[in-house]
Amino acid sequence: MSKQNKKTNIKVKQEVAGTDDDPHKQGLQKKARKRYNRYLRDGMRPEEARVRAIDPEAYQQLEKIKQKIMSTPAVKGGLKRKAKSPATAVAPKRANKSPETQGCGTIDVAILATGYPLKLLTQEEATKVEEALVAEMLKGCSHSINFAGIHFRNGLLIVKCRDDKSKQWLELAVPKVLVLDKVLLRACPEDDLPSLQIVTIHLPRAAGVKPKTAVSLLREQNRDLHSETWDMLKCIVTRTGGAFVTLGLKPAAFELLQQNGMEMSYRFEQLPCQLQTAQPSDNVEENAMWYVDIPDVQNNTNED
Repeated sequence: MSKQNKKTNIKVKQEVAGTDDDPHKQGLQKKARKRYNRYLRDGMRPEEARVRAIDPEAYQQLEKIKQKIMSTPAVKGGLKRKAKSPATAVAPKRANKSPETQGCGTIDVAILATGYPLKLLTQEEATKVEEALVAEMLKGCSHSINFAGIHFRNGLLIVKCRDDKSKQWLELAVPKVLVLDKVLLRACPEDDLPSLQIVTIHLPRAAGVKPKTAVSLLREQNRDLHSETWDMLKCIVTRTGGAFVTLGLKPAAFELLQQNGMEMSYRFEQLPCQLQTAQPSDNVEENAMWYVDIPDVQNNTNED
C-alpha cells in the first residue's frame, strides 16, 4: 500500500470513529464515548449511536419491541432443505475475528448476577461459575472456543473472548449455569454494563403513612424525572418513622435530577438527594452493598 493510500485509510478510520469535535459526543461519559465510537464503526447513524451509547439496555428493549411488531408469521410448506451429501470429517476452522477484536485482539464480556448491582458475586461464587463453564466446554461445540483470560473484579467476572463465535457461545452458556443458590447469571459486553448513579434521600415521618406508601408517593410526584426507570436498591426505616431510600438512576434520569438541582418532590416540599461516590476496591472479594451509604440511624435520635 502506498503512503498516499495509508494516509487516506487512516483519515477514513478517524472519520468513522468520530472526531473529538463531533457534536454527538458532547456530554458523553468515557464508557458512553467508547460505545458511541464502536456503534459508528458498526455503521450506525450518529443520532442512533448516541441514544444507544447513553442507555444500551433501554435501546435493546426498544429494538426487541420493534422486532416483535415487524415480525410476520413464517410461511408453512416452504422448500425443504437438501440433505447434505456424506463427506469426510473436516476439523472446524478457527472463527474469524470481528471488527471489535481487530484493535485490541479480544472482546471483553462480563458475567454477572441478573440482580447486579444489588447482587455482587463473591470470589467463591466466581470460582464455582468458572468451573461450571469448563464443564459446559466438555459437552462439545461445533466450533472451537477461544479465550484469552478470565479475572474477578468488583462482584463479577470478565472473560476475554478471542472471536465472535466464542463470545456467542459464552452468552448462551452462562444462563445455563445454575451452581449458585437462588442466583441466576447473564453475560453482556463489558461496555454495556448497567450504568447507574446511586443516590439516597431521606423521607421524613408522616403520621399514618407507611414507608412503602411514602416511596410510592415519591415515584408518583416525580414522573418528570423518569421515576418509572428508578431501581429501588434499599429502604431503611428510621426509629422516628422516616425512611432512608437508596435509588439507582440511569444516565437519562440522573441528568434530569441534576437539572432539578438534585432535589425531588415529596408531599408539599422539595427534598435534597445525596450522590454516592464511593467505589469498591479491586481487592473486594465478599458480596457487599458498597454503593449504599446509609447513616447510622440507631445512634441518631434527632432525625425528623
